[in-house]
This record gives sequence, structure tokens and C-alpha cells, in this order.
Amino acid sequence: MGLETVHPDSCSRLNKQMTPTDFQRASRQMVREGISVRAFVMLQPPFVAPDESVASALETVEFAWESGARMVAVIPTRATTPAVRQWEMQGVFREPQIGQLESVFEEALARKRGIVTVDTWDLDRFCPCDACGPRRKSRLHAMNLSQRILPPVSCSVCG
Repeated sequence: MGLETVHPDSCSRLNKQMTPTDFQRASRQMVREGISVRAFVMLQPPFVAPDESVASALETVEFAWESGARMVAVIPTRATTPAVRQWEMQGVFREPQIGQLESVFEEALARKRGIVTVDTWDLDRFCPCDACGPRRKSRLHAMNLSQRILPPVSCSVCG
């Protein structure tokens, strides 16, 4: 289910038809019926400042687990829809960087509360460095499969 965020400002301004409370109620009902729940969490959705985005995503991951989700997929928010592109032009949205995605993933895996994956589609837009981008993407893919934190990728070009 698309939980996306529990950040209060973002939730109210995104005009979602499902609140975190609705998600929790539906998720718990599904669990009672024997249905596994997977939650989708946005990293750095509109109206969440970049310096708050990692903590906000982790708070949302925790909420999903507390609500009964067995698996959480963290998706870096992309400026691919007209609304998000408009918010980007207004300065209330900026796409996250790969380091933020790595931080959320590592911390969520370290908590060992459930399965967590990150979306690696179109990852080049979050890490434009040719020197480390492919290795960082491979690392995240391997972590998705193994559910273990792997050594970070260092880069002499971008740091």
C-alpha cells in the first residue's frame, strides 16, 4: 500500500485520500486476515526539507512496521509528474541524492524489524557520478537481495 509519508506537512499538502491512520487500520485488518502487507515509502517527498528527509523516511518505515507491514520499499521521489515538477519549480521539492537513500536503507536494515528494499530504477538521476554510480547501484541491489549492510562505496571523484 502507498503509505508514502507520515510527515504531517507533506501528508496534508499532498492531498492523499488515505491518511496514516487509514493505512494503519487497513494494514492491521489485512494482517488479521492473513494477508502480508508491503508499504511504499517516499524518500524526500514534496514539502519535506532535504535535511529532514532521512529522519522522516525512517519514521515512516517504522510506522509501516508498527502497522503490520512485513516489507517496506523505499522509493526516492522523482520529479516525473507535472505536479512534482511544479513543486520543484516552486522550491518545495528537490530530488534526493543517493547518499540519502543509502542512509535510509542502512539504518532501516540495521533495525532488523522487517524486510526493506530500495527502488534502484533510474538511480543515475540521484548519482550522476560515472566513477561510483554503477558500483553504488550494484551495492544497493545486492543489499536488496541479501538484506545485509555491505561496505560503502568510496569515490575519489565525488567523495
